[in-house]
Amino acid sequence: MSLKSLYGISSVDRTTGVSCTALEHGSHLTLDLLNFCRENNIIIVLRPPHTTHKLQGEDVQNFKNIKADFLKSKMDLLSKIVTEAVNKGQKIPSGLGLKHLMRVLTPVWDKHFARSQNVKAWWGG
Repeated sequence: MSLKSLYGISSVDRTTGVSCTALEHGSHLTLDLLNFCRENNIIIVLRPPHTTHKLQGEDVQNFKNIKADFLKSKMDLLSKIVTEAVNKGQKIPSGLGLKHLMRVLTPVWDKHFARSQNVKAWWGG
């Protein structure tokens, strides 16, 4: 998988360049990726292994409660859908599907990745 297909990059302004942060992991870095970045003035900033808890504030701040909130959001939506089905005399769904993903994820994402959360993650304030 290439950077182009992974991130949807079709062109890069070579005069301004782009900074891309990556984990230091062998499977993430390939010669094709490095050549693409060099050709397009993309600077890869590597994070040393086993230091992400110190260097990536979002691991601590943004992700710390996201799983619990995601599960709550799923249960709230399923409860709403079941209640609506019962009230309309329809078949009760057995669960949520892919079509429900954005309805479940959006409020959770917006809460945990709001600007104020990102500021806390990176600057402690």
